[in-house]
Amino acid sequence: MAQENVNPGKPVKYLTGIALFLAVLFISAGIILPVLNRTREFKHPPSAVADLKQIGLALMMYALDFEDHFPERPGYNGFNQLITEEYLTDRNVYVLAGSPFSKAENDQLLQEENCSYVYIGSGIQQRVNSSDGDVPIAFSKPELNNKYFNILFADGHVSGFETPELNTTPEVIDYLRQRFKAAK
Repeated sequence: MAQENVNPGKPVKYLTGIALFLAVLFISAGIILPVLNRTREFKHPPSAVADLKQIGLALMMYALDFEDHFPERPGYNGFNQLITEEYLTDRNVYVLAGSPFSKAENDQLLQEENCSYVYIGSGIQQRVNSSDGDVPIAFSKPELNNKYFNILFADGHVSGFETPELNTTPEVIDYLRQRFKAAK
């Protein structure tokens, strides 16, 4: 007689192992995916931090050449000083990739609609001279994400902040003045 090599418990153990593996996989995905989506929702891509750091370096070089003074004019006009004085002429840096703002042409100066960042400008100089560098000088526009934005500080570092919903640039500036006691 031929001996049958049947192990009735083996298929059940195999199927139980697969079911357990799939359960752990789906539970892990259920935990990890919402966290990743929330991170993507709140934060700007690394290019926003890189853009602000480049702008910060250009502002530092400008200040070195202009007796420790940053450009006086706020908003995109301050960035235009960096362009006209040839400290940072690449218009791509002033527009976050994937944002609703369009890049200025190489022969054009920046306008409100082609700049993803706001330079605080006038009034910060006094605080920067007597500060440890924890003075905000530029930030990403609230139109990009009104609950999270990146801030460039006078010492060159960039930090992201989750905030109460701020919808306009003046609201963000008021928030920064209150939080960091920035100059008017």
